[in-house]
Amino acid sequence: MKLLWLFLAFALILLGLATLWLPIPTGVPLLAAGTITLIAADRRAARLLRRQRKALPRLNSLFVWLEDRSPVRLGRILRRTRPASATGARPLSVPLLNSPGRSPHP
Repeated sequence: MKLLWLFLAFALILLGLATLWLPIPTGVPLLAAGTITLIAADRRAARLLRRQRKALPRLNSLFVWLEDRSPVRLGRILRRTRPASATGARPLSVPLLNSPGRSPHP
């Protein structure tokens, strides 16, 4: 069954690449469907995408944008490839004034 999903993913990616330059906008959706199918079917592909997202911040921001706007099931598949540093935990940029040991005036 896994082989069937991998074949389908590669077929979608190849069709997407072949139709990317046509005036009918079918290339990008086919590439996206192929990528999501490949990630869902193969752990190595998910790990490879996770490493690429960690190394390339612009690619990661594109995938975060896709995660937020895709249906729940597809977003869950894409979130599996989110690098550990991009899990949504952001450092505080403003110090807490109520915390012990801090004065309200710098």
